[in-house]
Amino acid sequence: MYTGTLPEDDGMLQNLVAAADMYGMDNLKLMCAQKLFDRVSVETVVATMCFAETHGCAELKNRCMDFFMEEENFYQVVCRRGYFQLLPDYPSILDEIRSRLGSQTESPDEYFHSSPSEPGFFTF
Repeated sequence: MYTGTLPEDDGMLQNLVAAADMYGMDNLKLMCAQKLFDRVSVETVVATMCFAETHGCAELKNRCMDFFMEEENFYQVVCRRGYFQLLPDYPSILDEIRSRLGSQTESPDEYFHSSPSEPGFFTF
């Protein structure tokens, strides 16, 4: 950090975001959040979005949500175990997903109330 470069380790970046959030170091928080987003994948997006929610990183959360909602990513993400394990603890994220789904479809309920044998099966 003294050299003006950020660490490559995601755990260290998350620790820096948490410290920057605690001490009001917004520029450092934003730089670390950008680096974390650069590494987001379908495997990590839910955990990163939940981390961003916890530490008040609205920009990181919004960018993760945009990534998540891309159709090619959405179906891959919701089929992962981490999605169902993490999101019940973050109702505001679920609300935003529902809201975004509602604005993309005529009937968002098809995603939340269909049976497991139907293609839109997601229980929240």
